[in-house]
Amino acid sequence: MCGLCGELSLNDVPASAAAVAAMTASMARRGPDGAGLWSNGHAALGHRRLKIIDLSERAQQPMVDPSLGVSVAFNGCIYNYKALRGELEAKGYKFFSDGDTEVVLKAWHAWGHDAPKRFNGMFAFAIVERDTGKVTLVRDRLGIKPLYYSEIPGRRVRFASSLSALLAAGDVDTSIDPVALNHYMSFDAVVPPPRTILKGVRKVEPGTIVSFDDKGKRSDHRYWTLNFGRSGDDAGSDFAYTKGAWLLRTLEAKFGRDAFDAYLRGYFDHFAFQSITTQQMLDYLAPNLLDKYPGKMSLAEVKAWIEQPGIPADATVPASPRFAAIAAARAEWLAGTRKPADVGAKDWNTQEWMYFLDGLPEQVAPAALTAFDAAWHLTGHANAEIARRWYLVSIRSGYLPARAAMADYMTRIGRRYLVVPLYEALAQTPDGLKFARSVYAKAKPGDHPITQASIDKVLARAGDSPSPEAADTVNLA
Repeated sequence: MCGLCGELSLNDVPASAAAVAAMTASMARRGPDGAGLWSNGHAALGHRRLKIIDLSERAQQPMVDPSLGVSVAFNGCIYNYKALRGELEAKGYKFFSDGDTEVVLKAWHAWGHDAPKRFNGMFAFAIVERDTGKVTLVRDRLGIKPLYYSEIPGRRVRFASSLSALLAAGDVDTSIDPVALNHYMSFDAVVPPPRTILKGVRKVEPGTIVSFDDKGKRSDHRYWTLNFGRSGDDAGSDFAYTKGAWLLRTLEAKFGRDAFDAYLRGYFDHFAFQSITTQQMLDYLAPNLLDKYPGKMSLAEVKAWIEQPGIPADATVPASPRFAAIAAARAEWLAGTRKPADVGAKDWNTQEWMYFLDGLPEQVAPAALTAFDAAWHLTGHANAEIARRWYLVSIRSGYLPARAAMADYMTRIGRRYLVVPLYEALAQTPDGLKFARSVYAKAKPGDHPITQASIDKVLARAGDSPSPEAADTVNLA
């Protein structure tokens, strides 16, 4: 563990060596083997060193390469630094030390923003470029190594490996960030980046490069994003249990209640108080049920339930008289033979409303939605599942009266699976995209980072910048 810090001055006053020294001293426990401070006037770096790889003074930090005009303060470990050093030497770079810090410095000079993509390890570092005056902060993919910064526009930018180090230098807004406090209370004492509990301090996000030019203009570049094969919301759902219960009902229907009950009694006796694998379950199922009653259901058919996505075609479909009545009411309303007030929705539960809304066509005439909304007040509905489905219908149908309440919903609701489909639907039209950008400009600070990444991707696919700051003002009515 090491500690880094620094300051970029944005006016004619040199970077404060005293402030950087105070930050460096406060991180002594992070690096008991050495301390260093470097300044070129407009920028300064500080470092506390824990010697791990190159123990010599040649690897002392901050490290400066005058021939390249690059200085670095680095915390972490690059596991593939020897391989990268070989690549850099093949490009003509000369090395004066044997550790990974110099590899970071020269990799940045050689590859710029692509350098972190090549690093295998955990890291946070600050780069000062002599010729451009730019200061760049970089954090590893998963944010293992911390990196905080504090901005005062027109005056200075400070950064450090710990929040307490920034406070040691003073001149930081220490009032509580109310959005961060909400995150802290909601996520069990966690404040997702870029926020911290203090208004005046921010974190560099994992997998992100934050650059400041010599005037203090900041630009963020995400060089790595964690992609999910399945929805993060599905991972915590009961889908697997629901599908498993459906398989059991199908087995019961095919083999009969008596045969299936006998099988279950034997199954629970055989595996009492044990954890078993799927293969063990199949090995017991075949001789004790499938083979006893040939022709009812094959092992291949059972495996299709377990190993393939979706629900097999031979599934026993439950009959629901209430759903059938709802489907009939929906069809009659769409055909114009039943008034909205007469669909019988007064006692519908959430699942019944979901069934009704999910069965609507892609587009419904706005006039029909207006009449239905007047009868059942779905715009602004307090149930998040019902509201999401209503807003999806509204977006596809061009029902504009829902937009104001929809904007409030998308700002308040942070669940990825609830809001991302709305952004996807809005992004299909230019007007909808403008509305999405306007909403996201307000919603993004309160959204979870995973939700932010998903929405950014939706807007990027639509040919739009993921940054909400330039959002146009649109009519919400």
